[in-house]
Amino acid sequence: MKNSFFLGWHKALKNFNQSYQSMDFIIDKSFIIKKICRKKLRRPGLSILCFYLGWASLLNLHGTEPIAVKKGTLIVDYKTDLEGDRLDRIRFWLKDGNHSQKMYPKGNAFVEDRKNRSRIVVLEDVTPGEYTLEFLIPNKDAFFEESSLRHIHLQAGEVVKVDKTFKRRQVNYYSAKQLHEWKIWWSFLSHLKPKPITQTYLSRHNF
Repeated sequence: MKNSFFLGWHKALKNFNQSYQSMDFIIDKSFIIKKICRKKLRRPGLSILCFYLGWASLLNLHGTEPIAVKKGTLIVDYKTDLEGDRLDRIRFWLKDGNHSQKMYPKGNAFVEDRKNRSRIVVLEDVTPGEYTLEFLIPNKDAFFEESSLRHIHLQAGEVVKVDKTFKRRQVNYYSAKQLHEWKIWWSFLSHLKPKPITQTYLSRHNF
């Protein structure tokens, strides 16, 4: 009888060890309870077994709860000009530290501010870490100034906002008459040969 009880106890412990290694604290309590009902245990043995069941239940209650990782929020607000030129064609890459990148906005996942002619993209539940933001804009004709990369450091529970304004490239246009006059003036200045100061001074003062 004792041997069968100890074999049952050994089986229960084996089940617990296997569950502990897999991080799944599911214990065959019914098996142990049946052993208690079938066998008349002494008080010390029963106390130890009850203590074991209580401790195992505590692990089963708290051990399986996942550790919540607090994440952050990223807000990207971008605009072009008062007319909103090419605003609907702008996208951006968001690349994390593992070189995994995603393109935004996806579909209609943005808020359009018609008053300021801007678009706002809100990214929630972003894992904390280092990110690189790269804007994509149709600019083959050099209509806008070049856009640089934005480096973002996002901490847990933090809200980071990125504001971007695409400015038009400033180009100055001059008439042909102005260019011709400047060319003549530049040619005149280039033919001037200033005399050295020492030579001028010596010619005026003969020693």
